[in-house]
Amino acid sequence: VVADGVSAVVNQDVSVALANTGTVPVQTSSLSLDGNSTTALARSNVMTNTLIVDGGNIAAGAGTDASFDELTVTVDAAFVLGSEQSNGAAVSATTSQSRVELDLSNTDGDVINGATVSLANNLSSATALANNVTNSVDVGANSANVDGSAALLNSQANGGVVTATGGSAVSVAFDATGGLDPNGIVSSSVAVSGNASASNAVGNQAQNTLTAAGTNIASGGVALASVSSLTDGEVTADAGNLLVSDQVNSAAISSINNANSVSIGGSVVEGTDTINPLVGAVASGSTLSLTDNTTEARASANIVLNSSISLGGASTTSADATGMIANFQNNDATGAVTAQASTNTAITLNGADTVDAMNSGSAMVENNTTLALARGNVVENVLTADGTNVTAGGGSATLSAIASPGDGVLNASFGVFNEQVQAAAINASSTNATYAINATSGSGDALNSGSAVVAGNSVNATAFGNIATNRVTLASLNGVGNDASAAVFNGQLNSGSVSSSVVGATIGTFGTGGFDTASVGVSGNTISASAVGNFANSTITRATR
Repeated sequence: VVADGVSAVVNQDVSVALANTGTVPVQTSSLSLDGNSTTALARSNVMTNTLIVDGGNIAAGAGTDASFDELTVTVDAAFVLGSEQSNGAAVSATTSQSRVELDLSNTDGDVINGATVSLANNLSSATALANNVTNSVDVGANSANVDGSAALLNSQANGGVVTATGGSAVSVAFDATGGLDPNGIVSSSVAVSGNASASNAVGNQAQNTLTAAGTNIASGGVALASVSSLTDGEVTADAGNLLVSDQVNSAAISSINNANSVSIGGSVVEGTDTINPLVGAVASGSTLSLTDNTTEARASANIVLNSSISLGGASTTSADATGMIANFQNNDATGAVTAQASTNTAITLNGADTVDAMNSGSAMVENNTTLALARGNVVENVLTADGTNVTAGGGSATLSAIASPGDGVLNASFGVFNEQVQAAAINASSTNATYAINATSGSGDALNSGSAVVAGNSVNATAFGNIATNRVTLASLNGVGNDASAAVFNGQLNSGSVSSSVVGATIGTFGTGGFDTASVGVSGNTISASAVGNFANSTITRATR
């Protein structure tokens, strides 16, 4: 239990700055500013819990199921792992500055000549987590005969405000401010690629896995596994192998990542040679590229990355043991979730007077992404039973919803029971995101025998109230003895506003000056906003071994 504030702040500046007069700052050279990382990580409660039971033969059960009773807060089984986290503290992670920059200038001549410049795979991240846990139960990995019920219980409650604030600047800046016939970049390659700026804020996060293995598995009683959630606070569940996860968030979750720029930019003045004047260029015979850079802001109230039961496997002869996953998530009205992301990703070439912006070269802004993702409750429930003979429980599966999606009963040999209640405002937005090539000249050309391509870039804002993926898979031989039943109950209730927006996004090539034997392409770019109250994908598969 944490009551005081938890915060992390990071400030980083990685730069190469050269200001020359009469000599080229970067000539016939290779210059790289790659693989730098700026990471702010704040976590209130962090746990990793592991229970391993192994042996030639395991006999720890008496023919009774593992059970859970919410009213009395009890869990009974031969093997039990219980995890509980509670946070009341404000948790914040901030990237106050993350800069990777090459800054070059020459007051009397070219700036970059015959060189290769790379700014790649730099990372800026701000991550704030209130409660974070990884729980694992592993029974009978190397056993012949296994008879012992197993239970995993995860409980998390967050009441503290969680905020992640990101931002980064990755840039190549060059200026030719004087000389007889100055140019900016000549016969060179400048690539800014694979850089990432991310912010992530989460109230409760868990990964829960329960594995029961062995040649012959017989755990629990003869009845079907069951879950009952008829009344709030009175959930009961039982199974030979039981996984229960309960998450509650009651505080604001915010992920803000707006202050971002990825750029190649420069300017060149007109030369002073009046006897044999040459037309200069900001970029001449060069390749400039901004590719595969990402900007993300993710915010989630409750998230279970993977909640899974795996019973049996390729070497299992008989699996006579029920299994049940029960997931409960509640984000109440005070748990507003906000995600904001934006970037200015651009190649900017400014030629003064008669100076061309680009002469005989190419500029590319391709496959860059901006994503703002806000979610209330998120879970993936996966149960797999595998064996030559899969037999468990008696009778057919049954399920019912009584008064609302939050009240239900499920009985089956193998099942997933999912309940998600979301009552807060969920908002994802992106404002003024830009992917562009800007080429300007006075009386010269914007593009002279050059090409400019802006393609495959995306700006996306997505908001979800509840998301669930539920899967139950039974794999066994065909036969009357393989009579296990399977069922999924998915109950989702969203009463909060769910909204997304993309405002002021700009994608394209913009020029001042002529296009002479030039090629310009703007294609395959996407701008999208989507909002969903409840989303579920539930699958039951019966496969033949």
